[in-house]
Amino acid sequence: MTVELATWLDKHRVHVLEQWGASLEAVRSGSSYATTAENGDVLVHEPSRILLHLESLYEGLIQAAQHNHDLLSARLNDVVQISLEQPANLPDMLYAFAQLRRIIRDELRHADEDRNTVFDLIDTMSVLLDHAIDIVSRLWADNVSFLTERMSIAMEDADRAAFNLSVINSVAQSLASNLETLDSTSIIELVGNRIFEMLQPGHLSIWLPDENDIYGSLSPRLSAVRAWGAAAEVVQQMHLEIPIAVAPTYNDLLLRCYLESQKMVEMQPGVGPSIQGVWYQPGMGVFVLPLLVKDQARGVLLLQDTVPLDRFSIERQGLLVAIASQMTIALENVRLYRKIQRFNSDLEQLVQQRTSELATEKERLQTLHDISAEINSTLELDRLLYTSLEALAKITRVRYGTIMLMDKETEHLVNEAVLGFSADEVDTFTRFAIGYGVAGWIAQYKRPVIVDDVQQDERWIEIPDNDPARKHAGSLVAVPLVAHQEVLGVVILSHEEVNYFHDDHLRLLTASAGPIAMGIHNARLYTEIVTQMEVRSTLVQRLRESETRDTAILQSLADGVLVGDINGRVLSVNPPGADMLGSTREELLLLDLQTILNHVLGKREEELPLNELLSHPTNKDNTPRRFETTVNIGMRVVNMRLGPVLLEDNEMIGVILNLRDMTREVQSDRLKTEFIGTMSHELRTPMTAIKGFTQLLVMGSLGPLNDTQREFMTTIQTNAQRMIDIINDVLELTKIETGSIDLEIRPLHLAEALSGVVSDLQQLADEREHNLTISIPPGLPLVQADANRLYEVLYNLIANAIKYTPRGGSVWVEAHEADADDLPSSVRNYLLSNRRYTQIDVRDTGVGIAPEEIDRVFERFYRTDNPLKVEAGGTGLGLSLTKPLIEIMGGYIWVESELHAGTTFSFILPAAQNVKTS
Repeated sequence: MTVELATWLDKHRVHVLEQWGASLEAVRSGSSYATTAENGDVLVHEPSRILLHLESLYEGLIQAAQHNHDLLSARLNDVVQISLEQPANLPDMLYAFAQLRRIIRDELRHADEDRNTVFDLIDTMSVLLDHAIDIVSRLWADNVSFLTERMSIAMEDADRAAFNLSVINSVAQSLASNLETLDSTSIIELVGNRIFEMLQPGHLSIWLPDENDIYGSLSPRLSAVRAWGAAAEVVQQMHLEIPIAVAPTYNDLLLRCYLESQKMVEMQPGVGPSIQGVWYQPGMGVFVLPLLVKDQARGVLLLQDTVPLDRFSIERQGLLVAIASQMTIALENVRLYRKIQRFNSDLEQLVQQRTSELATEKERLQTLHDISAEINSTLELDRLLYTSLEALAKITRVRYGTIMLMDKETEHLVNEAVLGFSADEVDTFTRFAIGYGVAGWIAQYKRPVIVDDVQQDERWIEIPDNDPARKHAGSLVAVPLVAHQEVLGVVILSHEEVNYFHDDHLRLLTASAGPIAMGIHNARLYTEIVTQMEVRSTLVQRLRESETRDTAILQSLADGVLVGDINGRVLSVNPPGADMLGSTREELLLLDLQTILNHVLGKREEELPLNELLSHPTNKDNTPRRFETTVNIGMRVVNMRLGPVLLEDNEMIGVILNLRDMTREVQSDRLKTEFIGTMSHELRTPMTAIKGFTQLLVMGSLGPLNDTQREFMTTIQTNAQRMIDIINDVLELTKIETGSIDLEIRPLHLAEALSGVVSDLQQLADEREHNLTISIPPGLPLVQADANRLYEVLYNLIANAIKYTPRGGSVWVEAHEADADDLPSSVRNYLLSNRRYTQIDVRDTGVGIAPEEIDRVFERFYRTDNPLKVEAGGTGLGLSLTKPLIEIMGGYIWVESELHAGTTFSFILPAAQNVKTS
C-alpha cells in the first residue's frame, strides 16, 4: 500500500504543497502563539520557519513511502539544527506535520476513490508521519543532550573565569590600597607569593634590569630580584648580560623574551643549563612572560615545572598575563613616583641654587648698570676708569685692582687706574710689553684668565723690591678690554688669598669689560674729535684762503674750465669757459654737464661719455680715464677734454671739462692741408697724362719700341702709378684731417666685405704661394661701418700681410665678438662698458716687426727695415690711412708682432646691436 501512497503524494504534490504552505503562511502572518520560558521570557512560536524546507520534506516523505528514508532523515536533521538556534521550536515542527496530516486526510476524504483504499492510504500516511515525528523527536533529544553538556562545560569555564577575575581583582586591590607605602621589593613579594600560592609551580622567579642611576636609567644586565621554589636561593644571586640583539638560533628563552618582548613557552625544552642558561632547572617545562610597558619589556616573569601541560595551560597563561600586567603597572607607577620624588628634591635644590644665582646675578646686573650709567654720563677717562674699577672691586669684595691701557705709540700696557694704594705709593708708569707678564699675555691672546696662585704661574713677574705695590702671594682675575676687535687694555683684580676667584667672578668681569672698553673707546674718540675739530678749524681757515687763491687762478686761466660733482652737476665755471660755450656763468651753473655736452656735441655725445666716466673713472691699471674731442662752437674750433677729479686713493670727487680754443691752430692746419690738397690735385693732372701716354707707348699704339725703350717706358709707367697712389693717399689724409671725408655708416655683414677683398687679393696670394684662410663664426653681429672705408682697411691690412710674408707662408683673417677681458689694457681704456664690439685679426707668418719699430708703423711714409721691403713696394701711407679710418668709424687698431715669427694686426668696430643685454 506504500507504493500507492507514494504515487498518490506525487500526483497531488502541487496541490498539497500549496495548501500546506498556505496554512503555515497564515500562522506566520497572524496566527503565531506565545509561551513563557523558565526564566520568564516570552517565546513566540512561528511554525512557518519550516516553510523554506517544505518541498524537500515532501520529497523525503514520497521516498520514505517507497522505503527509502535517507532523504527524509537528512532534511529533518537540517530542520532540527536550524530549530535548535531558536527557543521552543519542537512544537512548531509538530504543528507543521499535524497540518500536513489534516490536509492529506481532507483530500483523501473527498477523493473519488474506493472507501477501503482511502482508509488504507490514510492509515499508511499516519504511519509515515508518525515515523517522521519519531525521527524529529529523537534528533531533538540527542541535540538537547549535547547542548546540556556544553552548558555544563561553559558554566565550569565561567566559574574558572570568575575565580581568575577574583584573583586579579584581589591583586589589583592589594597593589592599589598600598601604592604610597609599597616599594618595588614589596610589590614583587606580594605578587610573587600570590602566583606561587595559586599555581604551585616548581620554580618561579622575577627578573628586572639593573638601574644605572637614581633616575632609573637601565643597564645592560638582567638580575633575578626574587625567586620561589626549586633553587630559589641560587637563582636569586644570578645576573645575565643582555646582548645587543638576539640571533634567530639563540636558545636562551629568558633573554629572547626580554629582547623580543614576547612570551616564550617550551613544554619540553630537552636541553640543559649549558644551552638554555644557568637559570634553567633540568627536566622542567618553561613559561617566560615579559613585563611590558608601552610594548617594551621592563622585566621577565619566569615559571618552570615538571608538569608544564597542567601548570601552563592556556587559561593559566591568560591569568598570569593579567597578574603580570598588574604587577608591571604597579612597578612602573612606583618607579615613576620615586622618580618624581627625586625630581622634586632636585628641583627644590635647583630652585634654591637658582635663587642664589639670581641674587648674585641681580647684584652683577646692578654693577653693570652702574658702570653703564657712568659710561653714558661722562666722557672723562680718569673718572670712568676709577668708577668702573671701584664697582668691580666692591662686588667681588677685593681691595686691589688696576686698569692698564695700551699706549698706541709704544704698544705697552700702562697703569691708568689703581686701587689699594695711594698715589704716592704706586709707580703709575709701570709698563708691560705685549706678551710679557700676565697682563701682556692677556693682551696678546685676548683671553680672560684666573690665576689661582700667582707664585705658581710662570707668567707672573715680580715688581722690584723697593716698590710697595709688589705682590708676594695671592690670586688674581683679569680680562682684556676689547672694542671693535682692538685691545685697549686689561682689567686686573687681585686678592691676598690663594684660589679666591671663581668662574662667577670671571663672568662678571667679562660682562663688564665690554661696556668699559666701549666707554674708553668713546672717551678717547671724544678727545680725538676735539683735537681734530681744532685741527680742522685751522684747516678750514687755510682752505678758505686756498679756495680764494684757486678761484682767482681759475678765473685768470685762458682755457675754459667747468667743474662738476660726482652726479654731473656744474659746480664752477670760469669766464673763458662760459665765453666759449656762448652762455653766462649763471646760466651754466643751473645746468648739469650732460645737458651741456648734449647741446654742444649733438649726435657726437658718445665721444665724451659722461655717465661712463662717472661709473668707471679709472682704467684697469688705476690711471685716470680721459676722453677728448674737437667740435665747432659758432665760429670757434674748441678742443674738449673730459676727465675725473681723483684723490690720492683714486676716490672720485668730481669731473672736470677743459675747453681750449684751437681756432687759429685749425685754420693754420687747414691752410696747410688745403695747400697740400691743391698741390696734390695739380700734380695728379700731369701725372695722369704721363701715365696715359706712357701706356700708349708701351702698348705700341704710337709705333714699335725696342727692348730698351720698352723697359724705360715700363719703369716710367710704374713710377707714375706709384706717384698717383701717393697723391691719392695724401688726398685721403687731407680729407680725414679736414673732416671733409664722407661716411655712410650702416650695419654691414663682415663676410660680404671680406669676400670682395679676398677676391681682389687672391691672385696676389696665389702668386706668392700663400695659404689664405678666412674664419668667421656663425651668428657674428653685424658691424657698424662705412662699406668703402671698411674695404680699404681690410685691403691694406691683408695686402700688407701677403706682401711681407715670404713665399709659401700663411695668412689668417679671423673675426669674433670682442671680450673686454681678453683685450690689452691699452685697448680697454678706449671701450665703453655698455657697448658690443666685433674684433677682426689679420695674422701672418711673415718677417715680423722689431719691438722698437712697433710704435712707428702708423706714421706717414714710415716703412720698417726688413728683407721684403723693396720687393713689397708701397707708399708708406697705407697704415697711416688705416688707423684714422678705423677711429672715425668708432673703432681702434693695435698690432702685436715678433721678429721673424709673424705679425697680427687687430682692430675692433662697434657692433650694429650696440648695447649689451644681460
